[in-house]
Amino acid sequence: MTDVTARDDDADVGALEGGWVQRRLSDSTGRATATQLVCRPDRPARLQSAIPAPEGRSLIARGGGHSLGDATLNDGGAVALTVRLDRMLSFDGASRVVEVEAGVTIGDILRTFLPRGHMPAACPAPGTATVGGLIATDSHGKNHARVGSFGDHVAWLDLITPRHGLRRITQEDDTALFGATIGGMGLTGVIARAAIRLVPAASAFVTVHHQAVRSLETLIENLSTAAPAHDYAAAWIDTLATGSAQGRGVVETADIASASRRTWTPMRSPSPPRAFLPQRTLNAHRFRRALRGRHSVLPLDRFLFQHDSTIRRHDDRPGFAQLQCALPAEGATAAVRRLLDITRRDGGALRAAMHVVGNEGRGLLSIARPGIRLTLDLPTTVATPNLMHRLERETLDRGGRIFLASDAHLTDHGFAAMYPRLADFRAVLADVDPDMRLQSDLARRLRLRDYVV
Repeated sequence: MTDVTARDDDADVGALEGGWVQRRLSDSTGRATATQLVCRPDRPARLQSAIPAPEGRSLIARGGGHSLGDATLNDGGAVALTVRLDRMLSFDGASRVVEVEAGVTIGDILRTFLPRGHMPAACPAPGTATVGGLIATDSHGKNHARVGSFGDHVAWLDLITPRHGLRRITQEDDTALFGATIGGMGLTGVIARAAIRLVPAASAFVTVHHQAVRSLETLIENLSTAAPAHDYAAAWIDTLATGSAQGRGVVETADIASASRRTWTPMRSPSPPRAFLPQRTLNAHRFRRALRGRHSVLPLDRFLFQHDSTIRRHDDRPGFAQLQCALPAEGATAAVRRLLDITRRDGGALRAAMHVVGNEGRGLLSIARPGIRLTLDLPTTVATPNLMHRLERETLDRGGRIFLASDAHLTDHGFAAMYPRLADFRAVLADVDPDMRLQSDLARRLRLRDYVV
C-alpha cells in the first residue's frame, strides 16, 4: 500500500532506538509544518510501545496525512504514522462486519468488498484516508442524510490509551470514551484496530444526474429535498457568478445502479492536470452542461472520490485554505449567502460545495448537526488569517460549527462556543490521559485541555 505521508520533506536526522527519527511533516497543503520525532510501526504491539514517546515527549497518531491544518502535527513532540498498519483481519458475512487495522484506507475496503456485494455505508473522500483518521475526525460522504457519519458504523475499537493501555471499547460498554474517541482528533488514545459495519451494494456503478439551479434559495431547497430521496446528493455553487446569476449552482444526485454486466476496474490515483483553465471558464462550462440535464453512469469509486482530483489540483497551486462548517437548517440560505459575500470581497472561493447533514454526530466533538454542511476552498494570501477569523465569527453567530480536520485558524474561544459537549470531552481526557501524553498542535492552539470560560 502507498505511504501517503510523502510530504515529509526533511531527511531523517539522528535515528533513535525504537525506529524514531526526527522529521519535518506538513499538512496536506504544505502550509502548516512542524518538526518532531516520527516512527512507523507495522504491528499493533509496536504501536503500543510508542506510548510513552521518547524523551518524555507528547504523541499524536497520523494516518493518511490529509488534514488541512495542524491536527496531526506535534511540533517538538512525536508522531506515530499508522499507514503500515494496513491489514484486513477478518470479515463476518452474516453481520457484514470487517475487522481492520487503523492504517487500512477507505479505498482498500471498497476495492476488496465491492466485487463481493458489500461496501462502507459512509465513504468520505479521499480514497486514501485511513480508517483511524476517519474515526478520529468522524468524517462523512455525500449521503449523511441517509447513513450518518463514518463513526456511526463503527462496532468496536481497539484503543491504546496512556493510562489504561490497549482496550477494546464499544458504545454500550464505555459510552463516554467511545463518544470522545469518535471525532476526538486522536486525543483519547491511538486507534489500533476497528470493526466497521458494511452495507449491501447492488453494483459497482451509480447513475448520476445533474440539475442546474439559478438561485441559492432554490439550490438549497432542491438539495434538501433530494438528500433523503437518493443514495447520494451534493450541490456545487458557482462562486464567481454575479448579478442575476449570483448563487446559481448544480445539484448532483446519484443512486446505486441495478446489477450490471459492466466490468468494474478500481480507479487509479488521479493525476494532476497539466494545464489550468480560468476558474470562471470552468464554472460556466459546468453550469451549461448541467442545464442539459446530464445523466451518466459512473464507477462508484470514481464518483465518491472525484474530489481527490480537486485536492491534487489545488496542491499544485500556491496553496488554499478551507472552511468546512455545519449550519443549522433554519436560516441556512441566509448563512451561506453571507459567508459567500465575505469571501467574495477577498477574491471569492475556488470551490464551494454543500451536503445535507441528517443527525447529530455520535462523537462529543463531531461536527455533524442537522442542517447544511458548506465547504469553501479559498486561495491563500497574506489576508487569509483575517478572512478565516471573519468567517469564524459569522459561522458562530449563525449557530454553526467548524470542522477541526480542515481548520488551521479557529480560535480557542470560537471552538469552545461551537462545541457544547467540550466539558464532557475534557472529563474523558482527564481520566484516560491525566499526564497529557497525547497532544497535537491543534490541541494546543484550541486549548482543548485547559480552556477556562
